[in-house]
Amino acid sequence: MKQDTVTEIRQEPGTVILAGAGCGGRELLTLQVLDLIRRADVIVYDDLISQDILDIDTDAEWIYAGKRKGLHSMTQEEINELLISLAQTHALVLRLKGGDPFVFGRGREEMRAVREAGICCQSAPGITSAIAVPERFDIPVTDRIHASSFTVITASRKSQGKPFGADAGWVAHQPGTLVILMGLSRLPEIVEELIRAGKDPRTPTAVISSAEISHSEMVRGELSEITGKAGNHPDRGCGEGSPAAAGHGGKRKAAAVYSLDHVHR
Repeated sequence: MKQDTVTEIRQEPGTVILAGAGCGGRELLTLQVLDLIRRADVIVYDDLISQDILDIDTDAEWIYAGKRKGLHSMTQEEINELLISLAQTHALVLRLKGGDPFVFGRGREEMRAVREAGICCQSAPGITSAIAVPERFDIPVTDRIHASSFTVITASRKSQGKPFGADAGWVAHQPGTLVILMGLSRLPEIVEELIRAGKDPRTPTAVISSAEISHSEMVRGELSEITGKAGNHPDRGCGEGSPAAAGHGGKRKAAAVYSLDHVHR
């Protein structure tokens, strides 16, 4: 039996769509998600969704459920309950998240909660900052000669311990490009832990603040010096409230580290 797709949404009460708003303004919104915004009955949206997306002409009710470091309008459990409750009375509930809903966006948690409540839940992808924001600065996450793979991880975990926990050695020795999301506030710890775990201090590194493309700032340098360079940036590390990290191998065999810091993922 053919499964429903997002473009063939069943117009019956109780459908929830988890959708990615991308990492910029309306120009990085997919046509699929734009159509969902226009057709939704209610939209539950995250923090840092750009204003031009919020201004899209739609009859939907907008409900803010944003979270950024230290400032949560709702707990994750409350958001899950809200989606389930709205699906009881609305035909199409759109859960709009920055970036892609399944890239550190807790999309799987919300999908599981909604489906366990007996409600149809589907997803629509968005453009993730892990690839798009480095590209803005002409930094490819793969390169035929220097980086045949890339790894995307987060420095923001449920535990408040070290950025990579017991996985520091594994992270430090990953081949190719290492992209670290939500790492700016922990940049000194990240650098120290990577070097201690064996990553070459000369690794080419870029730190990018604000994973929304139009507002992102970047500093470059070797891994051992990047904390100082980021701290001396005119925007003082490109902004404490923003999450980001990324890097590339350049002409060395050691892969670079990129750090992207923002809620867009």
